[in-house]
Amino acid sequence: MKKLLTIFLLLWGSYLLLADDVIYSGLYVSGKDVESFQPCKKGKTYWADGSELVMEPIKNFYKEEVKTSEQPIYVMVRGHFHEEESKPPVSDYDGIFHVSEVFLFSSVIPDGCTTQENNASSSEK
Repeated sequence: MKKLLTIFLLLWGSYLLLADDVIYSGLYVSGKDVESFQPCKKGKTYWADGSELVMEPIKNFYKEEVKTSEQPIYVMVRGHFHEEESKPPVSDYDGIFHVSEVFLFSSVIPDGCTTQENNASSSEK
């Protein structure tokens, strides 16, 4: 009985942690002192934070597919934002985005996934 109660409490705690998580699509960049997530159609860039188990597939894909430094890839992830102040290099971002699950990653960025930075550079052309 004690074992079942412990399992139940662990599962319930996990559910509560994920309860505030939402699915987002956006751009992910990895590199030296860079680990960022920028939601589609938003100008803010967040430090991407997640467990090694969650982030490992996306990091491996990034290393294999990306040819130029700090080139974004498209991702669909579940997570939540933290906008508290942080230490460098995280302090250079608008906050922290905690990634709890990765659904999709691709080197092809859909037309509908734009950011203010992308809009500015495409409107200058």
